[in-house]
Amino acid sequence: MIPRKYIFEDADAMSDYLDDSYFNGKLLNGVLTMTNKLSYPTLSMEMLDLFNEAYYTATRVLFEQYPEIDIRRNYLDYTKSYVHDDHTRDVIYAMVYVILSRLDDRPEKAERFCSQLQNIYSYSAGYMDDIINAGRVCEYQGIHSDWDWTPPAVDLYEVFGTPTDWKEATDDFKLENIKSYMEHCITVDARYEVLSDIQKALHAEKKKDKEAYSANLLTKVAMMLSDVKREKDVQDSIKKVKELQTEPDPPLTLPTEFHAQDYVEGEEPEPEEDKDAIIAELNKKIENLLAELTHSEEETESLKKDLGWANEIIEDLKNKQAEESEEDPDDVPEVRTQKVVTNVLFAILKKAGMGGDSIDYNKTDVADLIHYLTGFSSNTIRQTLTYPRTTSSSNKEVKIAKALLKKVNLELSIK
Repeated sequence: MIPRKYIFEDADAMSDYLDDSYFNGKLLNGVLTMTNKLSYPTLSMEMLDLFNEAYYTATRVLFEQYPEIDIRRNYLDYTKSYVHDDHTRDVIYAMVYVILSRLDDRPEKAERFCSQLQNIYSYSAGYMDDIINAGRVCEYQGIHSDWDWTPPAVDLYEVFGTPTDWKEATDDFKLENIKSYMEHCITVDARYEVLSDIQKALHAEKKKDKEAYSANLLTKVAMMLSDVKREKDVQDSIKKVKELQTEPDPPLTLPTEFHAQDYVEGEEPEPEEDKDAIIAELNKKIENLLAELTHSEEETESLKKDLGWANEIIEDLKNKQAEESEEDPDDVPEVRTQKVVTNVLFAILKKAGMGGDSIDYNKTDVADLIHYLTGFSSNTIRQTLTYPRTTSSSNKEVKIAKALLKKVNLELSIK
């Protein structure tokens, strides 16, 4: 089994689960309703540990290729060995059932896993009903699990390039684990860099022991890397075309003519160049430029087809974002936006004691301060302070901000 640290990072406080999460609030309420009934035995672990274990187990389900196979031995027995009693284990799996069943985009393997839990525990007959009912309440109110999960081993890999022991992280280079890491990389660049590093580590281990890994495994990893490389090349080509489309044409430089006034006595002027040769050379340059332009246009037409679907998605996301929040003209999408910067600075100000024990501050004054520090519009900052929640398009930027805050020992909740 893959060590826990590579696919899941335990939370340090319940606020990590409850801040800005309606879903986890409903789940907690269901667990508390059940555990506070005297007819049930006491749990063998604290609430934070319970949530960590439930989300770690749900993470395993999403990471592993076929988690529903041999569920009793691989999951139920494993958890029992960790928590030491049946009741606490059953509470954890009721929570896992609710978490997976309320995923907005639930994969088929999660559906199959939930189906097997239903067969084992007969939730429909009333077992663990207080917890299962939390899922029903969420379904009725249209609340989905707002769980944003990426394995720590590959999260923001293309940004920070976190070194990883890939032999350990893949459980000795098991192909299904390598595939799982690929599936959960957020960007093409991350997939390429992760798989490149895995292949290097695999070849390094192969040199130590030539009999350790099959040629078939090396071939499949190489083929996977080749596919990702082609995908990355297409993405890079699209970026290059966009840059070329916005790049100004270079100025035309013509040869300087010889003028009589440039003649100095005692020096022989350079012979006049053959005009026909100059014209021929210019014509040749024009032909080459036209050929390059034609080739570029052909590449552009080909790439436009690939860009078509992307433009539709981008337009849809822009419309959704416009409905939910105001953009700032100084935003740099996916790099630094007013929404995320404002939320980060607001969290730092609160941590520094802004307002004391009461809300003793004015949002207009806060907006003016953040405007002074960032240059973003005071109006859009004020709107963000009123409606701080970010959209899924900001997930990557939020993760980068949290990682940078963590480096300076600041554990803050960013909406």
